[in-house]
Amino acid sequence: RTKDKFPLPWARIRNSLGTSFSRRQRGDKNYNLNNALTHYESALTVFTVEQNFFEFIAIKYNYALTLKKAERFSEATAALKTNLEYLESWKQVNTSFEENEQPSPDLEKS
Repeated sequence: RTKDKFPLPWARIRNSLGTSFSRRQRGDKNYNLNNALTHYESALTVFTVEQNFFEFIAIKYNYALTLKKAERFSEATAALKTNLEYLESWKQVNTSFEENEQPSPDLEKS
């Protein structure tokens, strides 16, 4: 399977298809939005918060916006809150890392 051999390109294509269907003006709106959600969900089987943080966050955000377009407001709100929690956690980890980071010695001074 393509997903097994080339997971990242496969997931990026699914994300692009999700974006295309979410923006599509022709055809049935619900059909397009449901296809978009399905493609985003597929992409998220590869992009995980642990391994692909920023791509994961971007796809989850697009997923939430598509839920909003589909008037699935409670699901959209929950998805956005989850994304915000991930971002807050990332910020805390990176802020504490920066605070604990020791300045590197200036090797040129003697």
